[in-house]
Amino acid sequence: DGAINKLIAHHINFDIAIGDFDSVDWESIETETHLTKKFITIENQNHTDLEKAIDYCDNQGATQIDIVCATSGRMDHTLR
Repeated sequence: DGAINKLIAHHINFDIAIGDFDSVDWESIETETHLTKKFITIENQNHTDLEKAIDYCDNQGATQIDIVCATSGRMDHTLR
């Protein structure tokens, strides 16, 4: 969910945001009126936001997922 801040800074829209949103700058989101703003909150702290997003896609029946720049340099957010 922290990637939302970077998307907003570069005026990049997104379809869905998934996570616990503990890293999100909500004030910036409110000023970006072009955003779709569909947020799915998953509080589970035992999974990374990336894992939550993959689980969501799997539950929605996704057959392919493209993951681009998902870790932002944080090795603790890689999948094991």
